[in-house]
Amino acid sequence: MSERDGTSRSISRSRMRRALLAAAFTAGLVVSAPLGGEPLLFLSTQLRPLQEATTMRQAILAGWGRPVSFEPTDDRRIFMLRAQEVVRQPGRNVVLGGLESDFLSLYRAGLLENVDTILPALGRRSFLPGFKGRGTFDAGGAYFVPWM
Repeated sequence: MSERDGTSRSISRSRMRRALLAAAFTAGLVVSAPLGGEPLLFLSTQLRPLQEATTMRQAILAGWGRPVSFEPTDDRRIFMLRAQEVVRQPGRNVVLGGLESDFLSLYRAGLLENVDTILPALGRRSFLPGFKGRGTFDAGGAYFVPWM
């Protein structure tokens, strides 16, 4: 639902699949250990209306082949606190999804790792020209990959 007018907005299944595929690449950016028996935790400030979150859990993540706990939130403070809590846990498998401003806050908090080494693996992916270089903060390289 839109927070402004109370109307429902849906996202197409193909758009969500593309988002998840890109997020899977993002997983390589923030996953702190090889995936084991513990579910991958996917914290996100996106795809949070009930219909979108349900589709994400039941249609997209269910077919990934490993357990994923998708936790969307619309409160940026809670997202930051939860991200700080889980990213610093040794061996915790975490994917973070959000807006560029969310990633800037995570970067400033020291919660993101440089992803320059995986960017060449994304060479076959096409990104909008305006997204090029968007994951770069300061001169330290890329710290996230635009995924939506």
